[in-house]
Amino acid sequence: MLAGKNWILKTNFQGCAVCGSTWGNYWGEIEGERMFFCCKICHLELHNLVLKIKQSTGWEKIDELNIEGSYAGRNCLARAGEKSASFLVTFDSLGEVQTFNKLPK
Repeated sequence: MLAGKNWILKTNFQGCAVCGSTWGNYWGEIEGERMFFCCKICHLELHNLVLKIKQSTGWEKIDELNIEGSYAGRNCLARAGEKSASFLVTFDSLGEVQTFNKLPK
């Protein structure tokens, strides 16, 4: 995976599932998948993002999630089967979702 363009919810071996950083050594589980993160904050960001997407869409699970961007804002494309939805998201310093805006298709 490359920094700024990460397909997650599949085991990642090259960089943090959120930011793409290769430093750190934090492993956490998201949707039943053990994944590498650079730090606990990135793990919390992804955990909270997945919960927010499920709440917003009514989906029971997310098959794929593409995250692009930086701390200033991340564009996310979520897929569940044939369905998809896009969002702009920002997080606070503790990994909580700060801004969550659905984007038009």
